[in-house]
Amino acid sequence: MYAISHAPPARHFGRGSLGAEFQPVLAPQSNEHVVEKSVPCAFTHSGLERWLHLRGVKRLVIVGVSTSNSVEATARNVGNLGFDTQVVADATFTFAKQDYSGTYRTADEVHAMSLTNLEGEYAAIVSSGDVLFMNALQPTH
Repeated sequence: MYAISHAPPARHFGRGSLGAEFQPVLAPQSNEHVVEKSVPCAFTHSGLERWLHLRGVKRLVIVGVSTSNSVEATARNVGNLGFDTQVVADATFTFAKQDYSGTYRTADEVHAMSLTNLEGEYAAIVSSGDVLFMNALQPTH
């Protein structure tokens, strides 16, 4: 499943803007569900929660950009909705920025703080290796 941002044109990832469309290597397959979103959280006004409940989905694995925005907003919401939520630390990233007090923070520092904000309360922070290992252990239907 994919969530693609199609925010109003004033936002960074509006429909048709560079970065809003799928990269060819990551394009969804014809049998994969695509959710369009217009705000950082993939669950706000998207119908995604209902779609997941109707299919009995209880665990979500979150990857993407940016950890300090869409990933964190989605993980907080999903965690509050009671899903078993995992954020894949090495399959998410963010950008450098100044903090509230004006101190410049590297992308790695911002990323680490976002993961810290989520850990335990909203999601488990895992590696891509953890996810691949767990999928290998799951029975196929």
